[in-house]
Amino acid sequence: MADVQQVGGRMRESNMELLRIFCMFGIVCLHTCGPFLRDASGISLIYFSLFNSIFNTGVTLFVLISGYFGIRSSGRKVFSLWLQVFLYSLLGAFVMYWGGDSSALDANHIKSVILPVSSNKYWFVTAYVVLMIFSPWLNELASFLHKKSLFRLVLILLIVFSVIPTFLRTSLPCCSKGKDIPQILMVYMIGRYIAMYCNYNFSKIKLLSVAFCGLLFVFCSGIALSLFMHPEGGCYFPASDDSSLFLVSASICLFLFFRKFKFYSRPINFVSSHILAVYLMEFPIRMQLERYINVSSYVQDWYFPAVLFGYVLLVMTIAILIDIVRTPVQRLIENGIDKLGTLIVPVVKKCLSRWFDFVR
Repeated sequence: MADVQQVGGRMRESNMELLRIFCMFGIVCLHTCGPFLRDASGISLIYFSLFNSIFNTGVTLFVLISGYFGIRSSGRKVFSLWLQVFLYSLLGAFVMYWGGDSSALDANHIKSVILPVSSNKYWFVTAYVVLMIFSPWLNELASFLHKKSLFRLVLILLIVFSVIPTFLRTSLPCCSKGKDIPQILMVYMIGRYIAMYCNYNFSKIKLLSVAFCGLLFVFCSGIALSLFMHPEGGCYFPASDDSSLFLVSASICLFLFFRKFKFYSRPINFVSSHILAVYLMEFPIRMQLERYINVSSYVQDWYFPAVLFGYVLLVMTIAILIDIVRTPVQRLIENGIDKLGTLIVPVVKKCLSRWFDFVR
């Protein structure tokens, strides 16, 4: 999710940037619909099952993109990401407090605001930071292994973290339905394998057909299981877990489908460069918009998707506009820290040198 717009000194192709925008759009849609799932019935159940089957591919697609291009992490990049998350954590808390949410002053919430990454306030960011830290060794491992060995590694990871949870409905203690670090690492390695060895010329129709079949099963099973488990209203979508083999397979096919398109668009790349801000700010923005726009009142209407999509586009637009202001502000902060470092480091080195001379 890092704001990377260039690869090898050239502008990144916009097909993957468009896919990132689609993923974030879907994630905000799911977060918006989350509170309504408990009472879903009739047409709303159909809509929610459809949204879950399609948009739950978002996280997997994000990590596939990172694995495909390969994360080139450094201490500065990790710090820059942490600073961005920290700034938005503070801003989000202020917006919540300004909107009258007293929980913004709760001790646990203040702790999560000050330590947004380590406290797992944004679970995907926490997992992504871990991925950034380990990416040099993961990239080296993928380069060191020959094609068959890497394929076997990916296959074993897929069996342990996707196949078994899907069909046995059980997982390792460290796993949580795919929203966890092992799942992120598995998908990243799949992305590395695709980048290095997946040169098969699958047609666009075949890729879409496989993705459609996987998502259709997720959609139909979601409706059937919801009606069986919650006949009076509610949702039960186990096949749409991030670890679901059907969802992972569909995500891979969608990724390969988008990879076939080659085009460049500065507007798309510009929007994509601010997409992390949408993830970090969409919740406080929605909390404020709910005072003026009651999305829940439309869930049983046939035109609910139009209302939802318009609402989500509004949320994304506000978040992107905020991020346009945040970018130069963070740059000034980082430059100030760099200048402060150039002043402090020589002093620290001098003090340490004198200390060791004194000890000797």
